[in-house]
Amino acid sequence: MFDEILKSIRQFGKFSEQEQKFFTDKLKIKTFKKGELLLQTGQVCKSIYFIRKGAFRHYAFINDKTELTLNLFTEDDWVFDQQSFTSQKPSENFIQAFEESKVLELDVLSLHKLVEQSKSFFVLGKLLKAESDASILNKNIVSPEKKYNYILTEKPLLLNRFPLKYIASYLRITPETLSRIRKKVTQ
Repeated sequence: MFDEILKSIRQFGKFSEQEQKFFTDKLKIKTFKKGELLLQTGQVCKSIYFIRKGAFRHYAFINDKTELTLNLFTEDDWVFDQQSFTSQKPSENFIQAFEESKVLELDVLSLHKLVEQSKSFFVLGKLLKAESDASILNKNIVSPEKKYNYILTEKPLLLNRFPLKYIASYLRITPETLSRIRKKVTQ
């Protein structure tokens, strides 16, 4: 049941069997219905979530009208609002289940207890940096074609799970530009 999340944390460091058990004991299983909010504006992000099944969209409103997709997540991704979680201040964004989803939750207090138990868990701080670096905006990819190729090679599941309007928003291009690029790639 915990194989995938243990594999995920092992990329940041080595953990003994006892440490892995202590980690999994702190996890809570949560389910979200399609459309349910994991986080909304004004709430403090108090947990990080590992997606076992499902998909989430992290987004914000610009000028109270236009939605901007900040990130898209599927299985084996960690999802949380990095700025709100690290500062423990209210979020300016939303995280919404795009489909029925099951996650493993690790709240901030449990994370602190893990670090108190073993200094090995300090490496989990890299999760916070990894989530921040995961955004397409932090990849310094400029051209729309390169952005789309990034999705094709690094996150191909997104193309089957999310509508093109969300993918275009995530890539910071118009849906029309995305359609032209997709047409070029498939020729």
